[in-house]
Order: sequence, then structure tokens, then C-alpha cells
Amino acid sequence: MSDEFADRLPATLRLTTAALALAVTAALLLGATAALGAGRWPDVLARGIALAVLVVPGFVVGIVVLDLVVVRAGLGRVIADGTWATVFLPALTLALGSIATWSRVLRTSLLEAGSAAHLRVSAARGASPRRRLLVHQLPHAAAPFLTMVGLGTAALIGGAPIVESVFTWPGIGRYTVEAINARDMPVVVGFTLVAVLTYVLAGLLVDLLCAAVDPRLRT
Repeated sequence: MSDEFADRLPATLRLTTAALALAVTAALLLGATAALGAGRWPDVLARGIALAVLVVPGFVVGIVVLDLVVVRAGLGRVIADGTWATVFLPALTLALGSIATWSRVLRTSLLEAGSAAHLRVSAARGASPRRRLLVHQLPHAAAPFLTMVGLGTAALIGGAPIVESVFTWPGIGRYTVEAINARDMPVVVGFTLVAVLTYVLAGLLVDLLCAAVDPRLRT
């Protein structure tokens, strides 16, 4: 079993890393856009996209992407080989749920940070909304956003079996699904331990990052 995990773990780490990068980037863009245009059409559009992505199950998105993008449009491969060349579509499918949740958390945190008194002083001095967002609001909103990212990293590992099965990704998630069908409990337990270890390490890293970003947390 350990040899099987060792062979398949790099593919899952590759998929999870790509999904995490996509989720963080898209959540930052959507959350910042919604906060900058709060109450206007950019906010409504960003929240609408996040809500639409959140309510659709990941396996449905994966099947639709395979049908429309890969089969009909001829972009990508039906059978992924676990390399960076075929990682984009599975990673995007895996990241969609996290994008919706993280962007809404970031929007709320940015709007709460924007109500601080020093933001009014900055505006009175002529700072543009974009500068106030990047220089003042985003550092204050980073801690809750990073916390959600840390908690969601383990969720990405947990959601990998579905996406890997849909895209035939040769990782430990697909291997675990096959083990469940075969009632191979040691493999299921091993996958659970990997997910728990990822959760612990991600939580520790997020705590360190939050302390580095927010001086109030260092004490």
C-alpha cells in the first residue's frame, strides 16, 4: 500500500497545488472586485458568480467541463496523465467551491476593514479607493481570509477523489475510490491520515502567516 501511495501522491499534490493557486487568485479578484464596487453591478456580478459556483456540485461541473470543453470543443484530454500539461481543467473543477466561499469571506472582511476611522482619514488625504483597498483594507482582512484558505486546503484534499475519478487523474484520491469499492480499508485509513496531516500542517502555516501579517496576533 505504501508503494501505491508513494507512486500516486505526486499527482495529487500537483492537482491540489494547482487548485489552491487558482482558488486563491480567483477569490482575491472576486472578493476585491465586490468590495470595490459594493452595492453596484460589480458587487452583484461577483456575488452572483460565487453563488452559482457554490450551488453546483463538483462532479456535475467536472462532467459538464469534460463534455463541453474536452469532447465537443476538443480542448484538453479526456484521460489526464497526472502531469502539469493536463492539470488545469481538473484543478479548476476542484477549486470552484473554494473560490465561492473564500471570495465571500474576503468581501465581508474588506468591507468591515473599510469602515475603520483611519480609512476616512486616508480618503480625506486623497488616497484612491484602490490604494485604500490594497494598503489599508487588505492587510486587515488577510487574517480571516488566510484562515479560510488553511481550512479549505484540507477540503481540497478531501474533494480530490471525486475530481480525480471524473477526470481519471492518477492520484491517491482515485485510488481511494477504487479501494472503497473493493472494501480495502487500509487504503481508506491511509488517505484519511494524509488529509488530517494536510489539515494540521496547513493550520500551522496559516497561524504563522497571520502572525506575520497582523502584528496584533504576535502577542
